[in-house]
Amino acid sequence: MLAEFIGHLFVGIVRVVDGILGVFGVFCALERKMNEGSRVGESPMEAENRRGWESCGL
Repeated sequence: MLAEFIGHLFVGIVRVVDGILGVFGVFCALERKMNEGSRVGESPMEAENRRGWESCGL
């Protein structure tokens, strides 16, 4: 009974850690994608502003 509880606890901890790492992975992938779309010498704020205008079709 105690071993079963420890097993369930261990599985729960692994799932939580996996979820947290997955969220960080998504953020890293989004940041990498945003950096790839920026132009040379362009600040992140300028790139975001340019993408905003491009998405409006202007």
